[in-house]
Amino acid sequence: MKPLNLTKRERQIMNIFWNSDKPLSANDIAVQQQDLSKNTIQAVVRKLKNHDLLKVADIGYSGTVLTRLYSPNVTQEDFLAAELSDQSLLNLITNFIETNKDIDTLNNLEKMIIERQGELKK
Repeated sequence: MKPLNLTKRERQIMNIFWNSDKPLSANDIAVQQQDLSKNTIQAVVRKLKNHDLLKVADIGYSGTVLTRLYSPNVTQEDFLAAELSDQSLLNLITNFIETNKDIDTLNNLEKMIIERQGELKK
C-alpha cells in the first residue's frame, strides 16, 4: 500500500469506520458527525473508496431507501505503518521497547521477531 496524505476530514471519517464493528452508510456517519453535511460525507466516502481504503460491504436500508454499507479495506495499523518511513517506524519501535515495562508484551514481541526471522530464512 502506498502512503496517502489524507485530509483532516478524510481521517475523521476513516476513524469512524475503523472504530465501528459493523459496516456503515453515509447516513450512519451523518448521525455520528452532525457537523458534516451528507454531501460532504458522500464525497469523502467516494474518494476513500476510489483510493481502496473503503469497500462496499453490503447493501442495506436507510429508512426505506436502499444504500451502500461500507467497511475499511485496510486496518488502521496497516495504514499508519504505510505512512511512516522505515526509519520512523524503527524509531517508533525502539521507543516502544525502551519505554515498555510489561515483560509479557516484550516476550511476545521477541517471539514474533524470532518467528519472522525463521520465515525469512526459509
